[in-house]
Amino acid sequence: MVKQPRRQDQQRQLAPRSERVTVVHSRALLDKKEKLQKEVQALWASKKGKTHQERQQIDAKIDGKVVAYNLNDLKRRRYYDLHGMTLEGALVFVHSVMEATKDREPVQFETGKGNHSRNGVARIKPLLLETFGRLEEFRIDVDGNEGIVNVRRCFSS
Repeated sequence: MVKQPRRQDQQRQLAPRSERVTVVHSRALLDKKEKLQKEVQALWASKKGKTHQERQQIDAKIDGKVVAYNLNDLKRRRYYDLHGMTLEGALVFVHSVMEATKDREPVQFETGKGNHSRNGVARIKPLLLETFGRLEEFRIDVDGNEGIVNVRRCFSS
């Protein structure tokens, strides 16, 4: 006879509520994200052999497309997907989102784990952790998801 765990033990085994959230996206949104990813990958690839000024223009296009996707298509409250952004673009976007935040509720930024980054190493997440981690007006939390950074605003009393 297999001994069943007690109910209170079963409850302890559940993941925290924030990790159990399931987001279901419409087919249309998934198609838009896939289109965005292809466009961004093509733009990144097009930077080879370009001058510094041309690369900066391409970077601006990349960041503009990702920001537009977040604001116009994704439309999730307090959740932003930074996949594909340049380091500078991600930093500027996160800072502008946090400056517009007027309460202490956390804002989630999906940075990814670095699977598509050079050498497979995440670049945006460490930058956010370093930059916002040393600013007194922000608090950084990293939950169980390697590709998510939670940033919350701290207000002086």
